[in-house]
Amino acid sequence: MQTIRLAHLGAPKNMPILDLGCGNGRHVNGLYAAGFRNITALDADKAQIAEARMRLGELKASLPKRRIAQKVRFVVGDGTRLAFPDSSFGAVVCAEVLEHVPDYYRVLDEMARVLAPRGQLGVSVPRRWPETLCWWLDKSYGHAPGGHIRIFRRRELIADIEARGFTLIRQHWAHGTHSPFWWLKSACGMKRKREPWAVRLYHRFLVWEMFHPQALVNRLLARLLDPLMGKSLVLYFRKG
Repeated sequence: MQTIRLAHLGAPKNMPILDLGCGNGRHVNGLYAAGFRNITALDADKAQIAEARMRLGELKASLPKRRIAQKVRFVVGDGTRLAFPDSSFGAVVCAEVLEHVPDYYRVLDEMARVLAPRGQLGVSVPRRWPETLCWWLDKSYGHAPGGHIRIFRRRELIADIEARGFTLIRQHWAHGTHSPFWWLKSACGMKRKREPWAVRLYHRFLVWEMFHPQALVNRLLARLLDPLMGKSLVLYFRKG
């Protein structure tokens, strides 16, 4: 489920890294498994922080004992007012967050402030055309509590981030097989209390594709679909 490819982020593993809007911890677990030594995970939702902490505990129990010291700090906080000093982090991950935030410019300002010079930034948002189709299929899609409130244009988002002293160094798309799931879910109605069998069946396929060892071919095919219909746009920047 990781959207940001940590190898593309290019951050030294001994530098402090912030996962801004960590949700239930998918990138926290990825950072920990990759050997990052100083991770801060921040989210505004206490329940999401609790789940992320639990999932990290499960990951730790499944891994061999680490020889290096790794610190993970969970913080409940507001991305528009980060309680960290200037230049606190060598890298920042912000995956699938900005589409939820009314004043996302403030989040961009705060990421620029807490990121050290030459630091790395990884940002992902829903891709424009798959997201537009979701909004068209379900008129309530953009009004669900905690849901998406905007659709980004790639060039405008890049310009907004570069205006804060960043340079784009890489971009790609992700989750090519996830777009049909959200189209199907939107077509069936996002607010339904019980999901239709077709949505549940496709969700089971995605879980199998992500976690089953025999799904390697499917994962490779999904990677080929990313440029065509990847659900997420992923951008990597360097500060300064």
